[in-house]
Amino acid sequence: MLWPLVALLLITPMFRAGATPLAGMLCQVLSLVVLAMTLWTPRRVGIGWPEVLVLASLAAIPWLYLVPLPESWVADLSGRARYAQTAGLLPPAATPAFATLSLVPAATAAAGLALLLPIAAYLGTRVLGRSSLVLVLHLLLALAAMQALLGLIQFGTAQSGEAWLAVEGASGQSATGTYANRNHLAGLLEMMLPVSLALLFHALARQGSWSAAPGTWRRRSAFLSSGAGTAAVAYAAVSCLLIVGVVFTRSRAGILLAMLGIVLAALVFARRTSRMGALGTAGTLVMLSVAVGTVVRLAPVIERFSMAGIGDDARWLLFGRTWQGAMALFPLGGGPGSFPSLFAALQPVDLGRFVVNRAHNDYLEWLFDAGVLALMLLAGVFLLYVGQWTVLLRVRSWSRLQFCQAGAGLGLLLLALHETVEYNLHTPANQLVFTPANQLVFAVLAAAFLLPPDRPGASPRHRRRRRTTADPDIARTVNRPNAPEAEQIENPFKAASGERSG
Repeated sequence: MLWPLVALLLITPMFRAGATPLAGMLCQVLSLVVLAMTLWTPRRVGIGWPEVLVLASLAAIPWLYLVPLPESWVADLSGRARYAQTAGLLPPAATPAFATLSLVPAATAAAGLALLLPIAAYLGTRVLGRSSLVLVLHLLLALAAMQALLGLIQFGTAQSGEAWLAVEGASGQSATGTYANRNHLAGLLEMMLPVSLALLFHALARQGSWSAAPGTWRRRSAFLSSGAGTAAVAYAAVSCLLIVGVVFTRSRAGILLAMLGIVLAALVFARRTSRMGALGTAGTLVMLSVAVGTVVRLAPVIERFSMAGIGDDARWLLFGRTWQGAMALFPLGGGPGSFPSLFAALQPVDLGRFVVNRAHNDYLEWLFDAGVLALMLLAGVFLLYVGQWTVLLRVRSWSRLQFCQAGAGLGLLLLALHETVEYNLHTPANQLVFTPANQLVFAVLAAAFLLPPDRPGASPRHRRRRRTTADPDIARTVNRPNAPEAEQIENPFKAASGERSG
């Protein structure tokens, strides 16, 4: 499953990320291939019923809005009177013979097909083995590092008056990578930063003595010359590159969330390494990033945090009108994907010169589109997320996979917070080639985070069998030949073989 999944992650952006009908069809066909290969033997996927329920709901909600219903039922729903009155002015041949819950059925059907990409990436990731999953995370980390480096080149050349590697439609004074939207590059980097920090702290935890003690510097020098030390230096360099890349996107939310990610990573991994070592490493990364930022010039970034810049942001006006429309269409909304068409009736005059196709707050837009169904789906995702943290934090000894899972969980949290002012999850990728798809990266991180901690890709039946046959308490008692008779546990396999030999 590794190579089909890698193809999904890399080839999808090459097909212009679904920006044209033909490209969208090719992406969806590739997703169907991955889904068919994954579900050919569904037992090996090994997902629990809560995940099945959430995924099934996510896939089914758009199609529920396309079920033909009597027109009288739909006309009486909240917010439909204006559209029913307008439809009555059209000639009979221009109106459909049936009604649906969606006010824009074509957009809802497109939204339902677009969900094939993240669902295929999620299920494809869940069948990967331990080493393959870590390899995919390293691949995404390499793509994020390349995007950050490209963004720094763009920012540095723009300050000197030369626009190198600039992307059409992007802000010339910000790092954007191959994205046209700097916030989408910030979303990618903030998602992958905790994964990079997780691998860094795992490499430091392998050294086992990264703390203040006699001979510390001698041990650290020996560690840095080892393979684990080389890996730690590489992960530290990538982490610094991602931090600096986020800073020079000039995305206010991205910068704040990246700093929050560093703090949360230090707190989560402090228990798994030495506490002072984790905090000191995080502080060192921040100081190095600030030093690099000072050399490149931080003044344009700091200007973005001025009160004038925050007050002039049109998002607040947009949020108010989106909330107004969501309440008018509550409880069912206008249908998934209907926001760009329906918001035109609510668009304020101040934004008349803009084409508003997103609410810049995914939660408000989902409420606008799907109403109470969106709230129920978000509640299910939240319960899955919190429940997995309780399971993961109870594991005593973390392997590299558990470190990566914790990093993926923090990356999911950062992007979920970013969606309060942005729309990273609405677009599979950008219109340019080799642009990582934030929607697909989010799906891969979600699948990695929600993986059961014991063994990737194992079904519940297999996990129960391994725990039964490898129970340490039973093994200790059975293998103690000198234990008292009362403490020994009879081994039925040995007894059966003895009876046969007799």
